[in-house]
Amino acid sequence: MKKLTLLIDSEPVKLIPSPLIQKDRWLVPLESFCHLIGAKVDYPDGMEMVVICKEQQCVPITFDDTSLITTNEVVYASPKMVAELLGLLVSSTSEDQIEINTISRVAQDTRIFEIPAWFSLPDLKGRKISFSQFRGKKTLLYLWASW
Repeated sequence: MKKLTLLIDSEPVKLIPSPLIQKDRWLVPLESFCHLIGAKVDYPDGMEMVVICKEQQCVPITFDDTSLITTNEVVYASPKMVAELLGLLVSSTSEDQIEINTISRVAQDTRIFEIPAWFSLPDLKGRKISFSQFRGKKTLLYLWASW
């Protein structure tokens, strides 16, 4: 019997109820999975969908053959699909191992801008100003080049 190895932020996790396979892909219990990745699940009244929210981002997913299924009153979804819809980094080393990084791709891409570069430039009066002086402050740089 196949077993899914699910890693969240490089840590193995166990889901209850257990993941299942349908049409050659892994499905996990949606609410347990979302709790592990820091997301919330909402079921709008009268609608055939769920809404998954993580931080300020919400994603609606409709019930159909490919996205969500219900078995024994538990909603299951593809962990890859949910993570990708929320912009999380997903990787697989095999069919039976999925790794999810809970830092979103956008946040990870913009993290390089959190620390100012370590160099100084002269201001209009010729005084050297280091970018580290502006750490934690919103800063606009106006640059000009003659080329």
